[in-house]
This record gives sequence, C-alpha cells and structure tokens, in this order.
Amino acid sequence: MEKIEGGHYDRRWADIHMTPEQSVQANLDINGKNMMLMHWGAFTLANHGWKEPIERAF
Repeated sequence: MEKIEGGHYDRRWADIHMTPEQSVQANLDINGKNMMLMHWGAFTLANHGWKEPIERAF
C-alpha cells in the first residue's frame, strides 16, 4: 500500500502540499495498486472541510 500525503492543502501551499487529486495522480504515476491518503483527519491545519480531502480523493 502506498502512503501519499494529501490531507492538508491550500492554494498558498501549492509548492509544499499536494491536493487530493494530485495525490491520486502520484499514485497512478508510480503504478500503485492501493493508496492511503496521509495526514487526513489527523488534526486541523488547513481551511477546508474535515471530510473534503477523502471525498475529493475518491
């Protein structure tokens, strides 16, 4: 299982954190079979809904 960051993101952090869609693409790029979106639901850092990262990734 591939562990890919993508749970906390913001336009201002585009050079630091991937969006959920970019995380999904990264998994496809490395031919990953399964992916776990890391940092999602761990703590509040970004200004988006709590469930938004996981909903956007799937």
